Amino acid sequence: MSQPLGRAIGNRLEILEALEILQGQGRQDITHFICELAQIMLGLANVNKTVEEVRQHLENGQALAKFEEMVQAQGGDLEDLYRPVNVAHVVEIPAQETGVISALPAMEFGLYAMRLGQAVQSSLMPWTMKQELFLKRKLEIPFKREKLLQKYTQMEKFLLS
Repeated sequence: MSQPLGRAIGNRLEILEALEILQGQGRQDITHFICELAQIMLGLANVNKTVEEVRQHLENGQALAKFEEMVQAQGGDLEDLYRPVNVAHVVEIPAQETGVISALPAMEFGLYAMRLGQAVQSSLMPWTMKQELFLKRKLEIPFKREKLLQKYTQMEKFLLS
């Protein structure tokens, strides 16, 4: 993969980005990709829908309602799903010069996030710090010096259970 599909790297930020898409408020490029993917998956189940029909389910709230129904059916807590993110530290990384991003290797960003503490290394560690990344730019889109390229967040300690 030449770049991450979304802008979020990290469990909580990825969930929030997915919820934006399910609410019909996601970025156009990722939303279109998700609609194409959903069309293919529905086709495998012999349900024929156009990409536009799939998009309508995002925009009218049907997709979100179904997702919430599935979360609750599995014992999930919708209040926890929508809880706000509290971050202790945010580090913004601006561009040092004007240019274009030519590569955003998804695997490297994933490994970087893991090294920052994103991935839980052992289920024996009940407390951990949670670090996540938020990419502000995509490939081949020009940017100017001092424009924000990335955010790094460190959330307060949380209990893994």
